[in-house]
Amino acid sequence: YFEKRAKPKSDHIIHAVCVGSLVDKKNQAFLIPIVSYLKTKGYDCKIDVLGDGPNKKSLQSKIDSSNLNKEIILHGNVKNVEEFMRNAEFYIHPATYEPFGLVLLEAMAAGLPVISLDGKGNRDIIQHEINGFIFKDQNAEQFGNTLIELKENPDEYLRYVKEGHKYSANHDVKKYIDKLLSYYYQIIKD
Repeated sequence: YFEKRAKPKSDHIIHAVCVGSLVDKKNQAFLIPIVSYLKTKGYDCKIDVLGDGPNKKSLQSKIDSSNLNKEIILHGNVKNVEEFMRNAEFYIHPATYEPFGLVLLEAMAAGLPVISLDGKGNRDIIQHEINGFIFKDQNAEQFGNTLIELKENPDEYLRYVKEGHKYSANHDVKKYIDKLLSYYYQIIKD
């Protein structure tokens, strides 16, 4: 399923989604300095964080102490991830370790430009400045400036939407099953 995207709204609101278990390696606390930076640049933010885990209480405490509980919302586990993706304009992935990153493909298929921290395995998915962004350092300004750049340049935003969609379409499960079936038929035939 691909969500057809229009250009981002011309408001000063960055609306993003982040999906993952609330564990250390998913690093959702990094969203706090990103949002703080965006606010210094005059942008309002709403980041929907989907997932649950042992870090929920400490993460909520950090969000509260930073006075960002209206900007970063912890929703816990939800059944309607696609609805959150449909309503967002960006996907932010702050994980410090990511073996593969299926959620990145899902975000691309949902038509969201992906801004990601280099979690090693996601290097196989994100081609920096081609189908998304992957940064080696936890640099809130770098993440924030990328979000601002895409928000302010609708044509560039749509270019990342299209490139992400094109990439995610190559990983469609139907194509994989067809390839697998072809392989099995070849084995049977031989």
